[in-house]
Parts: sequence; structure tokens; C-alpha cells
Amino acid sequence: MEELQVEQWYLLVDEVTTAKIYEELPPLHEDDAALSNFIQVLKYEAADMQTLLQRLGVDNRKPFQFSALPVENNTKMLYTGMFYVQGAVMMGDFDAWDVVLDMFCLSLTADFSDMPRQMGDMVIEISFEAVMPWILTESM
Repeated sequence: MEELQVEQWYLLVDEVTTAKIYEELPPLHEDDAALSNFIQVLKYEAADMQTLLQRLGVDNRKPFQFSALPVENNTKMLYTGMFYVQGAVMMGDFDAWDVVLDMFCLSLTADFSDMPRQMGDMVIEISFEAVMPWILTESM
């Protein structure tokens, strides 16, 4: 496990185990335009968030409790969901929505209702909200 600081959060994470667990998870609906847009915006317009997810071992194509809602006259999408990481929170407030990376607002949460059982007992749940532009050529 490795220590990782994300603004005021101090986490102990197992990037390798997390990445292996995400590899074993089934893919979400690849033909879902909202998910495709989410992945593309992360790739091209959210470098800090993409870097964090890589350091955590998270596959950004497999968020949990993922939802998307058109906003701002159907020019943007409000995305919400969670990512799970093998590890522990050493310091950080829960339900504070206190970390902002790119267009993402993040919070340590403790719902765990959708957590993959492969994660075991030491798990970090990170919830996100993001308003992202629609960059795909196809319509919402």
C-alpha cells in the first residue's frame, strides 16, 4: 500500500489490487452515449482527475451508481457516481464535497451499497459530481 495525499485527504491505497479488481469487473454499456462522453471528456479535458484515477488504480470506464442528466439547455451533462479503491482513509472528512479537480467535485462517502465484493474489508468510496460539456458528435 502507498500513501497518497489528495488536497486535505490522506489515503492509504493499493493501486495494483484495485486495478486488478477493475479488470475483472464487467464493462458498463459501451454503447451508452452518456458514458462515452464521460470517458472522452475525462481523457481530453480533465487531466488532474484522470491522473488521480490512474494513481488509485481505478478504471474510469467503470463508475458505480453512474447517472447522467442533461443540463444547461442540453449542452452539458451532470454526471454522478462513485469509484471504489482498495485501501483506507487516514485523514479526511466524509460527506464534505471538499475536493475539486478539474470539473469534478469529490467526497469521501460511506454508502458502500454498490461496492464489488472483491474489494474486501479495506475500501475507500469516492463519490463524484461533474458538469461536463457534451463533446460527442452524436446528440444526447
